[in-house]
Amino acid sequence: EYAKQDALNIYHFLQHRGFISVDVNEALTPLPALIRDATPLNGVDMIEAIKTGVVVWKNKAGDIVEKDDVIGEIVDIEDPYSPRTPVIAKTSGIIFSLTNGHLVTAGDKIAKVAGEKPLDYRKGNLLTAK
Repeated sequence: EYAKQDALNIYHFLQHRGFISVDVNEALTPLPALIRDATPLNGVDMIEAIKTGVVVWKNKAGDIVEKDDVIGEIVDIEDPYSPRTPVIAKTSGIIFSLTNGHLVTAGDKIAKVAGEKPLDYRKGNLLTAK
C-alpha cells in the first residue's frame, strides 16, 4: 500500500514538473502545503565532532533547536569519567540529520541543522559540499 502511494506521488510530481503530460480531461493534483519554509544551503550548520568518542544525543531528527543549544555530548572512550564534550548548534533551526553511528572521530560530520540565516563559514559550492 505504501509503495502504491509513493508511486502515485512520484507520478504527480513528474506531472507538475512537465515530464509527464497531463490529459486535458484530468486536473493536476494539488501539491501539499510545505511543512516548513525552505532554508538556504548556506544556512545549514554542518556540525563536526570536536573529538573522538561516543556521541550521546539529547535531541532527535525533526527537533527544533536554538543557536548555542547543546544537542548532544561526546564521551571520551579513553576516559569515560572525564567531562563530556558538548555538541553545540551554531544556528537556530530544525535538526534534519544525525549520524547513525555512535562512535565518532574528530572532524566527522555528525549532525545538520537547517537554519534560516546564512552562516559565515558556509561558502563555495554548497550543493556538493561534504
